[in-house]
Amino acid sequence: MSKRATRLIQVGLGPMGLAVASRMAAHRHLELLAVVDHDPALAGRALGDLLLEAGMDRPPERPAGLMVRSDLAQTLDVCLADVVVFSTVSSIAQAMDSFLQAIRAGFSVVSSCEELLYPAISHGQEARILDQAARQSGVSILGTGVNPGFVMDYLPLIASGLCPAVSRIEVFRHQDAASRRLPFQRKIGAGLTVEQFNRLVESGKLGHVGLLESAWLLGEGLGWRFDQIKEKTEPVIAADPTRGPDGPIEAGAVSGIRQVFEGYRSGKRKLLLEFIAALGLKAPADRISIHPPPPDGPIELVIPGAVHGDTATAAILSHACACIRSLKPGLRTMADLALLRGHGTDD
Repeated sequence: MSKRATRLIQVGLGPMGLAVASRMAAHRHLELLAVVDHDPALAGRALGDLLLEAGMDRPPERPAGLMVRSDLAQTLDVCLADVVVFSTVSSIAQAMDSFLQAIRAGFSVVSSCEELLYPAISHGQEARILDQAARQSGVSILGTGVNPGFVMDYLPLIASGLCPAVSRIEVFRHQDAASRRLPFQRKIGAGLTVEQFNRLVESGKLGHVGLLESAWLLGEGLGWRFDQIKEKTEPVIAADPTRGPDGPIEAGAVSGIRQVFEGYRSGKRKLLLEFIAALGLKAPADRISIHPPPPDGPIELVIPGAVHGDTATAAILSHACACIRSLKPGLRTMADLALLRGHGTDD
């Protein structure tokens, strides 16, 4: 990779986008050239002022003085950047036009869009269009973040390299959502009644996006194609009154969410992913268990307290920007980054 700093345009300046912009502005291998957001209230505001208002550190003078632009197309025309970073939405369908706009203008794309981690599983047509457009433009597009993108997929894939072979993997991400931003707390249903929670889950309007994508990324990396899957989404109920994103939460109301994915081959469970995020969750932690065939014992990785999703996502996106120019053109996944990994068995 060239020693020259990778030049960036950041799109989206919500709570997550500001965290990403702050991290990128401080990264020694990155140069932030422009920031874009469609909110007219932000147009013309200085990035440094927005970061200070959000309680974040003011970056060095040049990126701090960047003024928020509202027109992405115009920004792409005038900025000699390498990568456009999107911290906007979870849905590929909603982000598709913007992704293609950047790609066809000759920019690589890095995004925290959860469905972009492994889009082929649920958005095959969009994945083919993005891949073809990126190849034609000679650029890359990558979806990443902390989850999906690292803790429940990339990290266990790396750790599988410690085993001669892998019989099964179990990953548990248990978070106390009290320290997360308010949009995240709302996304997990905190403060709803059980009836409201179930209704929104059934309509597809509630829940953590990315568990399915993590599962398929891990499965592909280990050579497993699941012939049966099981998924479950259910509320976590508050045992005691607590504070929610929109006011007090009484005991018996929803404090968060539990989502589970199980992947099977020939009747054997090969992969278990469990995601729990709830306000006031006791003993939060990230835990990875990788089981090789006997007689070897399992590899156990535990991160007490669980990785903080917002700060880690900002860091991961920044590091991905620094290395994306080393990837081949096309739609890429985290598994395309150079890493050692094990191989799955049917034992």
